[in-house]
Amino acid sequence: MHKTFKAAVRVTDYKLIAQCVREYTTAGKLTEREIFRLALAAEPELAFDTWSDIVKTAIERHPS
Repeated sequence: MHKTFKAAVRVTDYKLIAQCVREYTTAGKLTEREIFRLALAAEPELAFDTWSDIVKTAIERHPS
């Protein structure tokens, strides 16, 4: 799952990002900050505000 997530972050695949974020949070596995740290592993220069915007857009575009 982490490899898929990192690949999605690298290419900004909104659908996969939405799926992964949902899976990480619904099971209570990871907090928002922990998910961001995973994203940083794929994109070290990523700012938290930018990441928040990406997640918001991903969820809006792919609500389920």
